[in-house]
Amino acid sequence: MRFQETKHSATSFDFPNLYCLTSDSLTISHSEQVNVFCKNGVKLIQLRTKELSEDEFLEQAKISVSTCNAFGAKLIINDNVDIAFKSDAHGVHLGRHDMNPKEARALLGYSKILGTTVHSAAEISPVVVSESDYIGMGPFRHSKTKSNLSPILSNSDFSDMIISVHPIPVYLIGGIVLADMKLNEFLGNAGVAVCSELSCGESLNIDSIFNFVKEAKISRISSVLN
Repeated sequence: MRFQETKHSATSFDFPNLYCLTSDSLTISHSEQVNVFCKNGVKLIQLRTKELSEDEFLEQAKISVSTCNAFGAKLIINDNVDIAFKSDAHGVHLGRHDMNPKEARALLGYSKILGTTVHSAAEISPVVVSESDYIGMGPFRHSKTKSNLSPILSNSDFSDMIISVHPIPVYLIGGIVLADMKLNEFLGNAGVAVCSELSCGESLNIDSIFNFVKEAKISRISSVLN
């Protein structure tokens, strides 16, 4: 990997209000999941895996990047800065136990999207604020995809935290359902990140993906008109 010095351009990306994540628990590959998301109009996708080997992860990432480029979507790699770099993904998402955001920024440059996770006001550090292009904030409620979650916050907590990091876009994470697409109307979040609600058993739920994309479009139009 090499050090890149470029002007910050990731923030010029018009972050959508729907952010979809792939899952290890489905029968189709991550790249196939990305393909389905793209075909249904999803524009921001995270490749999230805890089970693939590094070689498998890189292969799936490269295929997914190519797919997203063809559909005008952005692919974010979860946790792994090296995979994000080698696959030329559009960005990386870092949890609190992953690489320091400043180090990741130095390696990937300012043309890439860098997202971070925040579970409480105490985690909103100067580094997070200075380096994040977006923040995943939560958990909003208990999630099927993660164990040992931080305590769930109140709506007031979320609102205060979102205000404190403004104008950084915030995606609510953790147990998100379709009705949560309207949360931005009173919490001020940019959107929601969805994973478990996009599948049924071990298969993607096309109807659910369609409904989330539809609601995202309605919410987007409503926010513009208001």
